[in-house]
Amino acid sequence: MLWHSDLENHFNDDPPRETQVSPFVTAMAYDYFDTDLNRWTPRPALRTDSSGNPLAPQRLRITFTYDKMTRTALLTVPAVGQGLPNPW
Repeated sequence: MLWHSDLENHFNDDPPRETQVSPFVTAMAYDYFDTDLNRWTPRPALRTDSSGNPLAPQRLRITFTYDKMTRTALLTVPAVGQGLPNPW
């Protein structure tokens, strides 16, 4: 998983860091809230705007599997506040 904090001194110059994800993670999806359908829609890839720029998801859906047990965790992605650069 690649990540990068916009609070870093060299945010625009340094590449994102790479963190190894647990070997029990078997799937990851990006959740976007569909206001027309009034429900969450998971997608296997990031959505893009009309210019082709990626749109930040509102949640990450991570699936863990061990033996015959499967569990899904939902992680909320904080929205970018005013005055902060968009990390996506």
